[in-house]
Amino acid sequence: TLYKYLENYYFAFINNVLVYLDKNKKHRDRKIIKKLEATSLYLDIKKSKFKVKKTKYLGFIIEVEKEISIDPKKVKVILE
Repeated sequence: TLYKYLENYYFAFINNVLVYLDKNKKHRDRKIIKKLEATSLYLDIKKSKFKVKKTKYLGFIIEVEKEISIDPKKVKVILE
């Protein structure tokens, strides 16, 4: 199952999967893709991003070598 990889280098939330690696480790990408295929889950390549330095994920901004922060737009909505 994918469970043994959980919190080692990926998080999953319904249909959102975020794979994070400290370095370019293609074998981990392949492992995850093979496990997804084995459970009949597939990636939509048009919606996928690879090797990004910064991304928004579930209301957070995740940036390489920086702390995870809350999207300022989400904070603004709460404060208003």
